[in-house]
Amino acid sequence: MKKTEETVKSKYPMMLEIIGGTYYEYCADPHWDELFGSGLRAVNALSSHGRDLHFHTYADKEVAAILKHFANALEFTFTDYPVQKSVTFSYRHPLSNPSFAPSDQLDVEMLMEVTTTNDLIVFGMVEGNAVVHGGRVVYDPQSPGNPLPFKHNGSTAKELAIVLNLAEAEKITKTTGINNIAEQLMNSSDASVVVLKMGALGANVFTANNLNPYIVHPFITDQVWPIGSGDIFTAIFGFEWLVNNAEPRIAAEKASLATANYVNSRTLPIPELLNKSFKPFSKGRKIGTVYLAGPFFNMGERWLIDEFYNHLINMDIDVFSPLHDVGYGEAEKVAAEDLRGLDDCQLVVAILNGLDAGTLFEIGYAQAKNIPVLIFCENEKEVALTMMKGSGYRFFTDFTTLIYHTYWTLYKL
Repeated sequence: MKKTEETVKSKYPMMLEIIGGTYYEYCADPHWDELFGSGLRAVNALSSHGRDLHFHTYADKEVAAILKHFANALEFTFTDYPVQKSVTFSYRHPLSNPSFAPSDQLDVEMLMEVTTTNDLIVFGMVEGNAVVHGGRVVYDPQSPGNPLPFKHNGSTAKELAIVLNLAEAEKITKTTGINNIAEQLMNSSDASVVVLKMGALGANVFTANNLNPYIVHPFITDQVWPIGSGDIFTAIFGFEWLVNNAEPRIAAEKASLATANYVNSRTLPIPELLNKSFKPFSKGRKIGTVYLAGPFFNMGERWLIDEFYNHLINMDIDVFSPLHDVGYGEAEKVAAEDLRGLDDCQLVVAILNGLDAGTLFEIGYAQAKNIPVLIFCENEKEVALTMMKGSGYRFFTDFTTLIYHTYWTLYKL
């Protein structure tokens, strides 16, 4: 295991220290090409909150030079731990699994050591990990493949809160059931707080004194940009719990609202006075099936249908897809089965790129049956959409936003 030479001791009394990644992020649709990562995004998010911040991160020479400009602009200090090449995360769209480059920078067992009397927000990092000896600590393992327990490398804290998503928690504890997971995390890590992030369902907050979860609702936003949303939740939760001494449930509620502000606008830093106009989402009874309409006559069209189908299924949505459930065949047979699927559905998601005649027919049929329709349409002329927009259909140009609005609509109809 490679060990950095520097062990950073507390030179910055009364500071909030943040340990986390600094990575290039690239997304094709919608276009995004920025330097962020978990740690730098957290520092950026909190830079307007009136607290001195010190940032620890791995960085190559180019990134270290850029960090100096960030530090001057946002008024934080930092310690960079050298790596040969900083990592780039690349996404086809925000819900896709990212690829990494260079791949030889992953899991190289770099190790930084941070000893401080200050409070810390600690994120897992792809280049290695951090041995932490600090005051109160918020820990987010931030790894879909290999999340590590806080104490796996001997890290210590006077008081510990763990913030992680359900998939990470199941891998760390090798168990299921949110109450079992929370109890095991507390026992194995001596944590006083566990926050389980549940994706579109919000978060569950557990404390050592109460293993009955406090449910923190998410919010319905006009746009949904999930890249970095977990970083924002952890950063704001950490600030509220560590600095403002808020109760865990209050800190998590503030973090949820801050995350809604971020995913709706991609704007940083996070203002202390948040937009509170978003409606909270509380999952009701799932009322039925989504009919996925759209052409599938070439590879690109089939790829897009597959992406919608797979991500809707991943959101626990029942989907009827003519491509997957009927396929190709004689016109009379295919039409009859598709119409049966339309008759049995409660919501239509229609891909309208190209103004395919069959998709237009399905939209009109749904209108006649009073079935709500959500439309994905990227580049058609406004005049071609007059009847549909005048009929009250909801149009989307962003794939991820439509997936989330499908979920919210299906459970709120």
